[in-house]
Amino acid sequence: MLKITYGEEEYTWDEWEEMHKNFAESLELPQDLLIDKFIADGMIMHDVGYSISISMLTEIYHIIASARFNLINAFNKLYESNVISHGNSYLAHTWMRGEYLKNSILIYNSVEDYVYQMIWFAYDLHGTRLDGHKAYQSALKKCNFGNLSNELERIKTDNSKELLSLIKKYRFNQNIKHLREKLANNLKHRGNLQFDELSRTRLFGYTQKNTKGEVTFSSDWLAPVTVNIDDTIDELSEIHRYSIEFVNDIFNYINVFESFEIVKGPTFNPLIQIKEISKKINKYYNNAK
Repeated sequence: MLKITYGEEEYTWDEWEEMHKNFAESLELPQDLLIDKFIADGMIMHDVGYSISISMLTEIYHIIASARFNLINAFNKLYESNVISHGNSYLAHTWMRGEYLKNSILIYNSVEDYVYQMIWFAYDLHGTRLDGHKAYQSALKKCNFGNLSNELERIKTDNSKELLSLIKKYRFNQNIKHLREKLANNLKHRGNLQFDELSRTRLFGYTQKNTKGEVTFSSDWLAPVTVNIDDTIDELSEIHRYSIEFVNDIFNYINVFESFEIVKGPTFNPLIQIKEISKKINKYYNNAK
């Protein structure tokens, strides 16, 4: 019987295949984030902000799908690839795992930004009349957590407070903070990530001190943050589920379809009739004259 040894674990081929199948199936693809295209496109004639929000929701689906793809590949242990050298099989395949994991980290980290854009435009919090491409780009550029939270705090309605609470619950979750501040930020700005399984060390270290004996420079400061591949995969699996829950919570809160009625049209195209907009929480309206 064929057996596979990886690390300190030994698997039969059936066990190996089942392990990877179960992991992939544990990561839901959020199909409910895909809104009917006729509805999404038809919405733009009635409310530009809500239409942008729905478009962002579609992009979030594809972002999560991409992050999931990379995470599944990071979980894999063996690859058929001409990218790697098989001279040292374990190190080569582990390097591939790390590269897929880096991609997954960066993509999951972007979900938060796209959700902010959903809210930013759904409620016209940018305060800009969208009367041209430059105006749209300007509004988009201003979208970040600081500006978003400031606007919601300024409005001071029950709706804005509830929405801000949902945002903060996600942003300050320990796993999300770790993803954003340690994993993604180190990848983007602070010298990459290093993995326990592929640790790199200097030939020698260097420390510089002043006359008081205080350290003014150390080569240790240059070392990348080191994490464990399998532990980080487990963490991202939880983030995958939590991110989907967050996206759904925000979109259900915005509840675009509460403000519109979808009725059967004369053809296969649905008609969208505007109702009272009950959750618009700012004074700015893109469709105002």
